[in-house]
Amino acid sequence: MPSIDVRGIRMYYEIHGEGFPFILVAGTGTHSQTWKINQVPYFSKKFKVVILDNRGIGKSDKPDVKYSTRMFAEDLSALMDALGLERAHVLGHSMGGRIAQWLALDQPRKIEKLVLAATGSGQYVEGMQYTRGVPLNTALSLLGKSFEEFIRGQFIDDFWYNPDFVKKSPELMKQIEQVFMSQIPEARPYLRHVIARQEHETTARLSEISMPTLVIVGENDRIRGDSTDHVDSSKVLAEKIPNAELVVIPRARHGMFWEESSATNEAIMSFLCR
Repeated sequence: MPSIDVRGIRMYYEIHGEGFPFILVAGTGTHSQTWKINQVPYFSKKFKVVILDNRGIGKSDKPDVKYSTRMFAEDLSALMDALGLERAHVLGHSMGGRIAQWLALDQPRKIEKLVLAATGSGQYVEGMQYTRGVPLNTALSLLGKSFEEFIRGQFIDDFWYNPDFVKKSPELMKQIEQVFMSQIPEARPYLRHVIARQEHETTARLSEISMPTLVIVGENDRIRGDSTDHVDSSKVLAEKIPNAELVVIPRARHGMFWEESSATNEAIMSFLCR
């Protein structure tokens, strides 16, 4: 089981393939194994793909302290140091994109190219105010459910996938559910992840992100949920980050890496290989 001491915790990671490093950072409460459905097999043919469990999730330690997206970025930076990775392409999905923004701001020399997928920079953008801390919808959805039922609803629902995709792809959906649910997060660290996501704020500093950046989002990733309309927030990222380009994946929702994996992977590969 590959894990390493990072900033006082044991952090789980895996490396697949050879070549220039490409780090994949997952979102709120999501463990590293979800990347192995579509992304690891595809990108490891070209790159040394690194996947990891952020603190509080999967096989990494789960200290009972306040989390923040900047803390996760500091963990990631330390993991790169421990693995001898001076520089890498970095992709962050959802909250992982918020983590990647902090790494780009605090350690710009460590990122060759940046991919921000279905993410945002915070609430200080006109029309994008949302609840800090644990949002009301999250708290209400926990009532009357087991935590396992709650988590299944968080990762396998209309926010993530178009209903037509779910109906047409029962076997793939079964695989996705099995992988996502194979390491159910504990309630306390999961909610600390939610708080970290909701408290993230980098909007005023986006102009400082200096490396080539791809902002990618699903065309139908517009269900606000607990944070924001990801199409609108992605447009803000693309407008405010110098050298950024925006790619919108047709039909896809928040789970574009699994729902429209070919189009998503190909767009990212094209950007990285230019």
